[in-house]
Amino acid sequence: MTNLKPPSDIQLSHGTHSPLSRFIPLLLLIALAIVVFWDLVFGGATLFVRDVSTYHLPYFRFIRERLLSGKLPSWNPYTEFGEPLAALGLASTFYPAQFLMMLDPDPLRAYNLVIVFHVALAGCFMYWCAREFKCSRAGSFVAGAAYALGPEIISMTVEANILFGAAWMPAVLAAFRRILRSADERASLILPHLLLIISFAMILLAGAFQVAVMTVLILLGVGVIHTVRGKPTGLPGNGYNRKRAAVVSAAALLAAILFGCLIAAAQVFPIWELFSHSIRAAGYKAHGYTYGTRYAFEWLRLPEVLFPSPFGPVMPSEGYELNAIYPKTLNVLPYIFTIYLGAGVLAFALAGIIRRRTPTTWLLAGFAVFGVLAGLGANLPPLSWIIKSLPFFRSFRYAEKWFCMTALVVPLLAAFGFDAISAEIMKWKNAAPKWLRRLFFVLAIAAILSAVLSLAGLTTVDGAASLRLTKLCRSIAHSFAVLAVISGLLIRFGGRVFSDKRLLFLLFVVIAADLAITARMQTFTMPRKLYKYEPALAGRIRENAIDPERPGWTFIRKHGPKTMPPVEIDGRAVGMGEKDMWSTNRQMVGAAPLIGRLPTIQRHLILTPTPVARMLRYIHRNPDKARPLLDRYGIEFVLETSPPPGGKKAFGFELVSDIRTAGQSLWRNPDRLPMAYLSRGTRVSKSDDEAINLLTESEQNLPADVAVITEKVAGAGLGPAPVGKQPGEVKLVAFDYDRVAYDVDANYETCLIENALNYPGWLAKVDGKSVRLDTANGFLRAVRVPAGKHRVELSFQNTCLIAGAWISALAFAGWIIITVLALFLWRRAS
Repeated sequence: MTNLKPPSDIQLSHGTHSPLSRFIPLLLLIALAIVVFWDLVFGGATLFVRDVSTYHLPYFRFIRERLLSGKLPSWNPYTEFGEPLAALGLASTFYPAQFLMMLDPDPLRAYNLVIVFHVALAGCFMYWCAREFKCSRAGSFVAGAAYALGPEIISMTVEANILFGAAWMPAVLAAFRRILRSADERASLILPHLLLIISFAMILLAGAFQVAVMTVLILLGVGVIHTVRGKPTGLPGNGYNRKRAAVVSAAALLAAILFGCLIAAAQVFPIWELFSHSIRAAGYKAHGYTYGTRYAFEWLRLPEVLFPSPFGPVMPSEGYELNAIYPKTLNVLPYIFTIYLGAGVLAFALAGIIRRRTPTTWLLAGFAVFGVLAGLGANLPPLSWIIKSLPFFRSFRYAEKWFCMTALVVPLLAAFGFDAISAEIMKWKNAAPKWLRRLFFVLAIAAILSAVLSLAGLTTVDGAASLRLTKLCRSIAHSFAVLAVISGLLIRFGGRVFSDKRLLFLLFVVIAADLAITARMQTFTMPRKLYKYEPALAGRIRENAIDPERPGWTFIRKHGPKTMPPVEIDGRAVGMGEKDMWSTNRQMVGAAPLIGRLPTIQRHLILTPTPVARMLRYIHRNPDKARPLLDRYGIEFVLETSPPPGGKKAFGFELVSDIRTAGQSLWRNPDRLPMAYLSRGTRVSKSDDEAINLLTESEQNLPADVAVITEKVAGAGLGPAPVGKQPGEVKLVAFDYDRVAYDVDANYETCLIENALNYPGWLAKVDGKSVRLDTANGFLRAVRVPAGKHRVELSFQNTCLIAGAWISALAFAGWIIITVLALFLWRRAS
């Protein structure tokens, strides 16, 4: 076995090094992130694709407003009949970035700055991680740049919570590695443990739980290798104790999970509670898909690991060429926009595997391969079956997320290879070896031929297939050109000290430029001045609502394939080249509910409570029978994202607006029940599911204002109402996101029904006295009200959220105190 050791430290410059010189690579990584995303930092641009405009920006702005008002962001009343905000991983409710965004008065600019900050943070943490794996500063810088501008980080700029979690993954691995290296020095274990715990807690606070699971798997593998093979170098030292190594590894991993969960309890507890009430816990398919059938790599994408995507940029439209090749299985934008790891990075990673053949290296290489194969999902049935058979991992919604593991370990392997090649180069005397010169000529010729073929294809052949072949040749030429330039630089500087600053600078420029070009190809921005917080449809809905101050629910319904029409701004469609802005229906999902303050529902999401999902599924599958349900649940508008089949009216509603530019139409239901009303009699069911069954099976015979009460305690029902007598009137007197009050004038004892989700934590008071809050129609709030005039108050005080917030506060305070003491003792000892 050959183990070439790199020099003790390959510096970025010559001469005497001050203590501040160790921070130069970190400053360069930060500068690199700013240069690549210059338009987001200084150019007045913003991200907008996919979940940026649909979820993250509206959620972050909503949470920011709540925090600035001094209130806890606990409940969102505008989406899916209401939802617990702290239980949504997409919202990252208690992640520290929420507090950073409060510093900037412009929430849109603050969001984009936080995204760029985490890109730089990912690079800095990867630099630290590579240093913990005994890599030189130069090699660690390569790893940091490769990770910060790599496919995972760049693709997740539109999935903020996954980006936040992925940025902290290298920090967790670095701290764990430091613990294993310092296992024989008990005094030096405290700070690494503290860093490990807080880094893992940040992943959980970001709501990136699948990233946390993948991080634990990597730590488990590294810990096992350390225990079985000895010290991190693979060579057991004097007095090495395998049992002690196992205890140290297991204790560090358990400490990260346990104490990390305690610090992140404010996020973990509510998510677990919502999960237990959701369709996932009940076994329903999320979005009608099982693991790996959506957002899984197609086999044709695998060459993209080596070459930039020949299918062009992943645009927010149906222009993405891979959809034309897989029209029945994909038809969506890939979750990971690009899986191109960089030709130079892959070359160095391969060199690292070959030249640094330690168990840890082979383990990291195995994780890299596994991440790609697991990303194939259902396209690789044996592995997909194994993952689906595991109780916890079957809840992984998108197979492409496994690529996080590949994106994490390949930059580390590249750092290994960079140092191994540096050690080899310093053995050259005056000239590079012949094999390298031959390789250079082969790569150069291949790059030239590929470029010529791409140019010839553009001028001589027409058709979609030839165009894809032309783009493929162009991508191949790109990778070969990068490798040819790198090998040419090694030949030019062969025989010299590898720390020659010119060689290092040029290598860094080539690697960074290769990654930056691909990164910017898959990063879509638009001018901030064109971004409208509230979509054009919001105004139309309010104009046509029965109660403009509190419109009923807007139900988003789709027909056929998903369309991505341009956004309407000031009554006109706005596009940017071939890239559409974002669809009106996607605005309605995110921007309209949270920013336009419009209640909106769509087809059930992965964490939708089970009764809500059953009701929505029935409406989608039985549109001809759904009108009574829409009346009962206060659904006032239906947004069709494409014309209804056969030219029929949507559920028999009246047309309000036909949006020709967006290919959508808005329909109004004039017969819907208000958001709060008094029931005209009740029926009793034994469970929420039985209530939904009763409404869907015998809906035609049950009047809309007769509520079905779930009898969780004896005497929940009220029986039939007096014949010919109206129940009374309801007036809204106070409304906040987590608190609402009504003045009720009841003619007889009845129930106040609110068309909003009755979730654990909602409490009711009548005239200041606490009363029981029942469930009506499967999932709505119901309060028994005596005859006469009364004040009914509803408030959200979730026990899981309150307990989690207190535990997080106490755990974080304890972490700060221990960290301060540890730093004091460390400085005193040193």
